[in-house]
Amino acid sequence: MKSKSLIAVIVPIYKAELTAAEEISLRQCLTVLHQYPIFIAKPQSLNIDFWLQAHPQLRIHCFDDHHFASTNTYNKLMASPKFYESFVEFEYVLIHQLDAFVFEDKLTEWCNKKWDYVGAPYLKSKHWQATEPFFYSNYENRLSRILLNGGLSLRNVRACLRFLKVYNCFFETWKGNEDMLFSLSASRLFWLRPWLKLPSYQEALSFAFEREPQRCFELNNQQLPFGCHAWERYDKAFWKAFIPQNTINQ
Repeated sequence: MKSKSLIAVIVPIYKAELTAAEEISLRQCLTVLHQYPIFIAKPQSLNIDFWLQAHPQLRIHCFDDHHFASTNTYNKLMASPKFYESFVEFEYVLIHQLDAFVFEDKLTEWCNKKWDYVGAPYLKSKHWQATEPFFYSNYENRLSRILLNGGLSLRNVRACLRFLKVYNCFFETWKGNEDMLFSLSASRLFWLRPWLKLPSYQEALSFAFEREPQRCFELNNQQLPFGCHAWERYDKAFWKAFIPQNTINQ
């Protein structure tokens, strides 16, 4: 039996014309992660010949156009077994949306940690303030987990398929953001925790930042993570120290 490859990088693209920031994101991905197979996941009808000519190392995987029609349909694709079955020859996939930026290649290191899903943690003030006293009124919050953003996320293909098979035994589809499902961030999902091995928010900070990057940097011992998500949206002033200034809109 053929052994599986360790990892593939998946870049979802739904349009042929990229913004300047999206081009930078893609070029950085191709530069830093060049040793891995990099797939463009795109609508069947989308013509991206220009990008294939410029970057012949790119591979293509097409999905039906309707999966890219809206955020909702994209979320359904990412929360469907169909997506992960498309990459079963790999142990892991890195989802790299074009609002992500990777700083250095730590992919193999992160695969070796054996998490089933990891992304930038969505932190709130309670994560850096003193622990609040326990009251039964906030019990539901204590059942919830940190949201790990899916825009730059590492996923164990087999584990995600297994998890979705269990979930779909009880529910037809997940109707929210797909990263909420894989993060088990809603209290109603607590019973599914044995099916996914997830990192703490402290560990996830070493993987990626998103919101509050300055605070994340402090909590991560003033160390940059593997990458970041939504770097143009959150605290541009912070990111100017680490991402070339001409990549960030003034």
